[in-house]
Amino acid sequence: MPKRKTISIRKIILGVCSVFIGIVLLGFLPNLLQADVEKRLQDSLGENYHLFLYGLLAFAVVVMLITYFAGEEDTEEKKAATDQDLRSQFLQNLKALYQKRLHDKMQGELNFEIKLNLTYTTEGNQPETIEDFFIIQKESSAGDFDRLFNNYTKRLWRLLILGEPGAGKSILLLRFGLRLIEMAEADPKFPIPVLLDLASWRDENQTFETWIEKNLPYIGGSFAVSKEYAGILVESKIILPLLDGFDEIREPLRNSCLRQLLPYLDKVKNARPEPLPEVIICSRIIEYHAAEDAPVFAALKIQPLTAKDVNDALRPLANDNFPAAKRLQNTLRENPGLYPAVTSAFFVHTLLDISQQEQVSFGAGTREELQTAITAHYIRSEMEKITDFPLDKSKKWLGWLAWMMKHMEGSITFELTDLQPRWARLKYAYPLVLGLVGGLVGGLVFSLVLGLILGLVLGLVFSLVLGLVGDSINTQEIKVFSLKNLSWKIVRDFLVVGLVVGLVGGLVFGLVLGLVLGLVGGLVLGLVGVLVFGLVVGLVLGLVLGLSVNESFPKTSNPYKRLLAQFWRDVIQVALILCLGIGAGVYAVINSYFGFLWGLFWGALAAVLSSPVLQHFCLRWVLYREKSLPWKLVTFLDHISTNTGLLLKDGGQWRFRHQLIHDHLAAWFEEHHPELLRPAYLEKAKKERSEKLAPATAASMNIQNQPTP
Repeated sequence: MPKRKTISIRKIILGVCSVFIGIVLLGFLPNLLQADVEKRLQDSLGENYHLFLYGLLAFAVVVMLITYFAGEEDTEEKKAATDQDLRSQFLQNLKALYQKRLHDKMQGELNFEIKLNLTYTTEGNQPETIEDFFIIQKESSAGDFDRLFNNYTKRLWRLLILGEPGAGKSILLLRFGLRLIEMAEADPKFPIPVLLDLASWRDENQTFETWIEKNLPYIGGSFAVSKEYAGILVESKIILPLLDGFDEIREPLRNSCLRQLLPYLDKVKNARPEPLPEVIICSRIIEYHAAEDAPVFAALKIQPLTAKDVNDALRPLANDNFPAAKRLQNTLRENPGLYPAVTSAFFVHTLLDISQQEQVSFGAGTREELQTAITAHYIRSEMEKITDFPLDKSKKWLGWLAWMMKHMEGSITFELTDLQPRWARLKYAYPLVLGLVGGLVGGLVFSLVLGLILGLVLGLVFSLVLGLVGDSINTQEIKVFSLKNLSWKIVRDFLVVGLVVGLVGGLVFGLVLGLVLGLVGGLVLGLVGVLVFGLVVGLVLGLVLGLSVNESFPKTSNPYKRLLAQFWRDVIQVALILCLGIGAGVYAVINSYFGFLWGLFWGALAAVLSSPVLQHFCLRWVLYREKSLPWKLVTFLDHISTNTGLLLKDGGQWRFRHQLIHDHLAAWFEEHHPELLRPAYLEKAKKERSEKLAPATAASMNIQNQPTP
């Protein structure tokens, strides 16, 4: 049943006032038109200026009446249908994203998957936590994935996955995500599984809801999630967080993440009519042991691979006459001391990949030294596949990017909007370059009015101030223009704003003109000119914003999408506002079309100078001159992701194929090119690393002292 439209007392009062004001103005207008004012109006607007003034005032009154009395048609049925459509589209997008990531992972690992030994564990958790929360309190086999998944969805609901670096946690999490999506597609009440990287947890005071809402727009792939829809998802408590990379949170912040997670999970649990899966957390073993207990009901451990596990995995490949498997078998047979270094799936896959080109040999060393050597050898062999860029510079650029992502952003993914002025080695290089570029362009424009020298000076000073004040490059949400989704409510609202601004501004401007033209003449000309300007600005803003639709899932396959999201909208919006607003105001007062051209020019210029695109390329030039990045950054990253196994492209984002590769390149860069980093950043990173090392070392000692199950 449709809702009845109601008219509030506020609308009635404002409507009556609008009519009263219109009648008064229409009644007293002829008395205000003295001879000299009437002559000016005739010169500006022609003999039929009365029609123009009456029409203008009538239009203003009609706008106010329509605004106050019109209602929005929005039925519950349409809203429910829209919500279900958005959910279905979101699930389809997530499925495509997880399938691509799993495919990329498996392709990088030669489509060869090692069978994981999964066991339930309680290690690293306090006895009271195990007693009060854990459903499975004894060591036992989790069985195959189907058995594990069924157990999770039926009674575990909160699961922790532990494993060594490269053990296969991310692949296991992706498999969970795809199976959970199947359940969500079949049941509209089932939560939506969203994979989120905990590396971006950088504020101990934020709530978990805030963190999820802030990170949903950047979950990756060829689509994004609008901030508006992210808020709806969090508020409705239908997100099932699949949390990867707990160990990538900075050590002082890890406990705050777990503390904030517990009340969030309790709220979600209480909001649902029946028990449903709530969370999965992945972490390396040592880092988790050094933190507080996670609010989970069971913990799963991916057991280290034994020599038998590795041999059993390679044997079928060798029997299928796969040369790399045979070479790796020979390497392990000749160097059995290498087995302790290949206790995780990543190192088996990496050695297998290297063995496609050559039979490798590694000297004696500790487990950590051998794993570092394997990773370094793999990176070196992949770098040799780069053909379009110098190898030494390519490794330096990748190392710089890895270091900045790890220590500046705490992120495992990179997109162009992540580049910020604080990444530059020289603190004032970016504002100076931006100031010079903006000053040169703006100064040449100012010189048309003020003269060349004065125009350049003013433009340079103005742009330098803006560059020094702005320490970040901000982008707006991605919007699309759609006539079918035109919001007349927004158009009406901005028309009223323009009307009010025009009336108030016209009175003020009219009083100023009154000092020159006389009180009555100044008021009339000021009111007419500024009222026209206000209404035109309101109309343009209303149309632009009314046509601008917040896509729930904007496409982000183009790396420049977020940077360009507001550029053309700003150019059209500002140029039209100044063109029509100034032009109509000037024409109403002095009967000249010059204001239209002047407004159009200044509007387009203002939009370009304030655009994040200009700011981004100024920063790119600074980083290029500092030898931190190539000028053709997108081409370089695409080349690396296409021709090597170091990077993966994820829509408009890039990520290193594995966190071990990311960490190795960041450490290598800090050792070999510290001159490209700000000293303060370098010291901060070393301090954080020492803080992280102490508890992790203690936890490692505790693990070594525990009896082997």
